[in-house]
Amino acid sequence: MEIIINLWQELLQDIQIKTEQGRKLHMHIDKEQSGCVLVGEFFEITDQAWYLVEFSKQRVADPAQLLKGCLENLQKAMEKKSDSISEIHNTCNAPIVSAERQRELLSELGVHASVRVN
Repeated sequence: MEIIINLWQELLQDIQIKTEQGRKLHMHIDKEQSGCVLVGEFFEITDQAWYLVEFSKQRVADPAQLLKGCLENLQKAMEKKSDSISEIHNTCNAPIVSAERQRELLSELGVHASVRVN
């Protein structure tokens, strides 16, 4: 019963990120009273494998800053592979970090990518 109660109390944002060369990152932001955490899976095209990625070891208060840090690290990693973020797709209609805020974060990072909601 505790698991079911927790599911109702927790907010979730599912995000799918694609790169110019076809890499994919599926992640979600979990938000509870104690803060937010970001976890996901990354698809690497060179070996055609999915990898579990833990972006934050502890919960933080600001989901936008959590996402910004993730996008910044991802973009730096992609630049080393001559790749870049091309699209962010929010699969839920009411994201924790709004599409407008995501566009602002991308602009702050100098990343030219589209952002869409469902």
